[in-house]
Amino acid sequence: MEFEGETNKLVKYRDIASGKSITKYVKVRGNASPFDGNYPYWAARLGESLEISPSQVKLLKRQKGKCALCETYFLPEDMIETDHIDPTRTAKRDRYDNLQLLHKHCHDKKTREDGVKYNDKETTSE
Repeated sequence: MEFEGETNKLVKYRDIASGKSITKYVKVRGNASPFDGNYPYWAARLGESLEISPSQVKLLKRQKGKCALCETYFLPEDMIETDHIDPTRTAKRDRYDNLQLLHKHCHDKKTREDGVKYNDKETTSE
């Protein structure tokens, strides 16, 4: 039913959304499911988790679910540890910009290398 003086117009999306940004979504990896028990992946993706501390969730999200050293994705069975990027920084030592998440074995390796590096500096400066 048409009323006198009215015209119908097909509205285009670009007319409605002008100036508004469209949210881009990241595809879910492989056949991942929120129910598969892969808490590190979903914590990094969603930014929250019941299994991992809020600070680790924030770091996981920043690192996109990957270990900062070996750059492989964390798996549900992996032991994840928080590491100081620069262990000698005394001021601001526990700030997020000086923290990263590593697999336990990667953390052990980095700690061993840090110990050698900083012990060498102490012996050469004496």
